[in-house]
Amino acid sequence: MRTPPRRRVATITLAAIAFGLATGLGACAQVGGPPPAPGESQGVPSPGVEPVPSGSRSAEPSAAPGSSPTATPTPAADGTEVATRNGTMRIRVPEGWQVDDRSGLEVGAEGRQQWTNRLIVTGPSGERFVYADGHDVGAPPETTDARAGVVARRGVAGGLIAVAFWEQPPDGMFVPCVALLRADAEPSSAGTVAFHGVERAHALTFWIEEETPRFATQAQVEAYLAQPAVAGALDVMATVRLDLVDPFALPADVGVVAGGTTLLPFETANGTSSMLVPMEWRIDVAGERVAAAGGGELWRNRVTLALPDGTAVLVYADEAHLSPGAPPGPQWRIGEVRPTADNWEAASWAVEQEGDRPFVGIGLTDAGGGQWPHGTVCRPTLCRAFGSAPLTGDDVGAEHAVAWFDSELEELMLLTVASLDALHDDPARMPPD
Repeated sequence: MRTPPRRRVATITLAAIAFGLATGLGACAQVGGPPPAPGESQGVPSPGVEPVPSGSRSAEPSAAPGSSPTATPTPAADGTEVATRNGTMRIRVPEGWQVDDRSGLEVGAEGRQQWTNRLIVTGPSGERFVYADGHDVGAPPETTDARAGVVARRGVAGGLIAVAFWEQPPDGMFVPCVALLRADAEPSSAGTVAFHGVERAHALTFWIEEETPRFATQAQVEAYLAQPAVAGALDVMATVRLDLVDPFALPADVGVVAGGTTLLPFETANGTSSMLVPMEWRIDVAGERVAAAGGGELWRNRVTLALPDGTAVLVYADEAHLSPGAPPGPQWRIGEVRPTADNWEAASWAVEQEGDRPFVGIGLTDAGGGQWPHGTVCRPTLCRAFGSAPLTGDDVGAEHAVAWFDSELEELMLLTVASLDALHDDPARMPPD
């Protein structure tokens, strides 16, 4: 009898969360209020904010990353500390600001699930900080010929700097930005904070409106960035502390631990089903829109789960109609059977071959009673298939059926299929944009 897995799982956002330019990541930030008219007061930066002469670029850094910053930050003594759930970042924000945490698990470029942080911290007038970190945050932008000029900046611990600056792209307009950068980096609206040897980039911007303002003159944009709202934002950003944790670091309450392996929740693109997948496994998502028989479109999910070496071991699929699989041979036998949350079953099976290693696999079934686990279950509007194509004993290192039934891989595959949870049966529901 195997020991049941020790659970340490909390409710989290399972779907991948897209943060584009509309929420401020990697983009210049609007910082509040209507643009001041020429000749109006431009405001006075708060103590500790260093103004830069009009039109100048960022000064050469006086400290390398990891050493003392260019100015001594003065973290706010009051306010509330906000931190990411896996400890990558903390910052002090004014009392009463609201935190919207949209962090969650996402499938990275290499098919492995990773924790990506997404925080929006909003003030009483709608001004907000947008923070993100993760493996895929801050992809290098296309090279442009934009000019840039720094208006104000503030040193931040760890060789970082909070900067208010403008950019002038080739169209000639001036765009204001407030962002966290490395002290040795040129100001850039697409800039992020990344460190050598750490596969996690960080991005922090400050802005208010959805649309970034654009100005015709340098004087206008510099007046805009000299507002007190910007100085206050730089004060807050000066309290940021980044922790260069492992890119796969997880919050303490996420995942299920079984036999020393952590399994992470995964949800299909349109939310039809969720399942637990071993953290080291690779996930290949290949959903698509298909034409419905009566008109319109339906969504078809297909998810392949593979071992770290790329060997595919399980496939999940759902669509309006699916045919059950057939037994791979006459001499099949059933190993362990486990129930799912929907009263279906996940069953391990093997087919002995005389003089050769067996065919083996895992299948989802609603047949019960020791029947062949055909891998497909159907409800009136949606069918789900979850199981393995026949694997050979060579694939899994098992010389006979008993060795397969006692193997660690069989246990992980059985856990994964048994964890299937049907969330809805609407194939017309499309993934979020």
